[in-house]
Amino acid sequence: MPERTRLDRPAGGARRHRDPPPTSGGDGPVKLSRRRFVQASAIAAASSMAPFSPLIAPAAAQEATHGLSLFGDLKYGPEFAHFDYAEPNAPKGGVLHLATVDTFSTLNPFTLKGVSAAGAGLPFESLLEGSADEADSAYGLIAAGVALAPDRRSVRFLLRPEARWHDGTPITARDVAFSFEILTTEGHPAFANQLAGVDRVETAGEHDVTFHLADPDNRKLPLIVGGLSIVSGDYYREHAFGETTMEPPLGSGPYRVAKVDPGRSVTYGRVADYWGAQLPNNVGRFNFDTIVYDYYRDRTVLVEALKAGEYDLHEEFTSKVWATQYDIAAVEEGWLIKDVLKDNTPSGVQAFFFNTRLPQFQNRRVREAFAYAFDFEWLNKNQFYGIYDRMASYFENSELAARGPAVGGRARPPRAPSRRGARRGVYHRIRAAEHRWLGQ
Repeated sequence: MPERTRLDRPAGGARRHRDPPPTSGGDGPVKLSRRRFVQASAIAAASSMAPFSPLIAPAAAQEATHGLSLFGDLKYGPEFAHFDYAEPNAPKGGVLHLATVDTFSTLNPFTLKGVSAAGAGLPFESLLEGSADEADSAYGLIAAGVALAPDRRSVRFLLRPEARWHDGTPITARDVAFSFEILTTEGHPAFANQLAGVDRVETAGEHDVTFHLADPDNRKLPLIVGGLSIVSGDYYREHAFGETTMEPPLGSGPYRVAKVDPGRSVTYGRVADYWGAQLPNNVGRFNFDTIVYDYYRDRTVLVEALKAGEYDLHEEFTSKVWATQYDIAAVEEGWLIKDVLKDNTPSGVQAFFFNTRLPQFQNRRVREAFAYAFDFEWLNKNQFYGIYDRMASYFENSELAARGPAVGGRARPPRAPSRRGARRGVYHRIRAAEHRWLGQ
């Protein structure tokens, strides 16, 4: 898999931002975080616990923690100042121009109807939000604390009393319960699918909500519940939730929709009085005053617009374009930066998977023959410009990947010295397996 890549114009320390999520196309994967599985957002919100409010009962506060981790301990303690990857002294201001392809027909990122605008999730927040430098941990955002029952049959969230919608009204436990109900009944089917293990939702007062879980064996379910986008019950009782719309929605996040040119561009403005601006996990983040997404007809036009300086940042996932399309004066002169950035994003898996319950795949020689038939080294050199690397783990480029010396030696895919040698490898292994179903 190729490493993530970035092209942007140098603008000093003011331009410190996360890369937007990859889009599908070419020979690159789509990578979305667990919260953004139906949202096209350039900048993920991330948050942590501030000191407990005196409005929360002391007994409840003692039960709660500032976050949850699926694997091991949380990296950040309850008193951390900011995420390690954030610059607390970063200046604020300026405009970030981003771009994407195709078009959009709605500002609603939660349903199957229409095509939602890029960044449509920016106005919305969740109870918990993951950090970018941990595999599966989440910290309080709308929730100040979270308590997972010892038997994993319930997860309780204590909301921040200071959490507000953009119209100044408070976010309440009723909004959380409403969000679960409306998203699982009228939202994208992915919501109902991922939250199927939730039995019911119970509220106690304005800032206390408990999700009762019917599937305690689903270890990730509490994190999925915590990542549920929260919407305003009062707002959506007056506005159709399941319909396409170009009306800016009511949210609670660091940005709101400022301007829409239907199908062509959408502009988000930073909320000056954002309630969560001083939370430790927001310090040093969300620094641009304005984020603009422009739409282009296709990726060819998109790349040409980048060369002309029409937008600021582009991630390239097509090896041919990366190798052949950026040998231009703008790169040589330094105003367009071409760089390969290593990160800790798991690569995902691109491979052949055999159903060994089928008789034709039960012989290992047949499976080995496919390894000869797929000549990765030749394809990488002649088709992919030498950019790709072989994977050595299902969890490549993550802390879960195996490292160090292998017990008994590392297994190596078979390699032939030539294309003819590869064909011989396929032939002899199929013959040895005595298979006739491949035309032998």
